[in-house]
Amino acid sequence: MKMRELILLAWLTLLLHACALSPQVVVIDPELSTEASNVALKPVSLKVDVEDPRSSPIIGQRGGIYKETSHISTDQAMTATLQKKLSAKFSALGYTVISKESPDAYLTINTSSIKYTVIEEKLLNQIQIDIELEAVVQKGNREFRRNYTVSRKKDVVKTPDMEDNEILVNESLAIVLQNLLSDELLFDFIDN
Repeated sequence: MKMRELILLAWLTLLLHACALSPQVVVIDPELSTEASNVALKPVSLKVDVEDPRSSPIIGQRGGIYKETSHISTDQAMTATLQKKLSAKFSALGYTVISKESPDAYLTINTSSIKYTVIEEKLLNQIQIDIELEAVVQKGNREFRRNYTVSRKKDVVKTPDMEDNEILVNESLAIVLQNLLSDELLFDFIDN
């Protein structure tokens, strides 16, 4: 009887370990600073849109022996969440954010690239998050384009769980969005 219990316990341990490395979906919900670095200089109506032109929501694998099944993906609500947060931020900065009428300026944020990479070392592994966003502003017949990037590394002893991965990705995304929100050239184009 004890042998059967040991075999059952070993099986359950393997099953739980395999489940721990099953695919993860990271819920995108970055915290944006409430500091106002750029404020609308004059009344401008602005439409904010977020698009995801990536071919797949998969941002990487967590590594380990189950690399093929340990995908990390962004959630389906990512663009809606980012659009809501950015619209609220631009509204707080003094812009009239609209969704249907013809705006003075139309801002599109493209999530060009979000990558999660495990760099395996002997003692510590590193998680590297690379994010690239593109801002495109249309104002009349003029256009402004600019890329914003961030690359962050974190040393880890063990494979991060889903909560840790959400924190890593959202912190990196918050940094790149704050870079966009503090870009004086972007705001000068919107305001003039």
